[in-house]
Amino acid sequence: TYHAIALGIWGVGTGHSGALSGIGTLTFDGAGNLTMAITESHSDFGANHQESQSGTYSVNQDGTFSIFSEVNGQMQELRGAIHQDGNTIILSRVNKQSEQTIIIGVKAGTGFSNASLSGTYHAVEFEIHNINTSDVSTYSGIGEITFDGAGNATIFAINSGSNIGANLPYEGPGTYS
Repeated sequence: TYHAIALGIWGVGTGHSGALSGIGTLTFDGAGNLTMAITESHSDFGANHQESQSGTYSVNQDGTFSIFSEVNGQMQELRGAIHQDGNTIILSRVNKQSEQTIIIGVKAGTGFSNASLSGTYHAVEFEIHNINTSDVSTYSGIGEITFDGAGNATIFAINSGSNIGANLPYEGPGTYS
């Protein structure tokens, strides 16, 4: 089982576009079958939408793989790669020109706490706001997040946005649990 996040956009240039983000699990049975359980925020049907699917997968000797599942009567394909240690996967949707999705998964574990998240991590961020309006905007950033192992974080980033400008520094505190 992998914990996964998904980010996607669709319909760019078609007159009806949208965005989604999700978090959930991908469970592979070792025999070519998988189940997916995801909670999505979706521009067409709102936040906290629960979705479950099943499908099949095929892994190549070089660590690349494909997932196939049927959604609304259409076969969907995601292609990806497994890190050599087997703990991380990354996938992308490649079978439709007007839809782009990326999924990142990390093998599930146990015994974690706030103390498990300690140190400095490099991070990237991408956001889309108001995708179906004339006020559409995009936002991205790159930076570092430092976790203290006790629930506190410090963020430093350089951000750019279509309606705010480029190379804008941000620094601030945060919390996590």
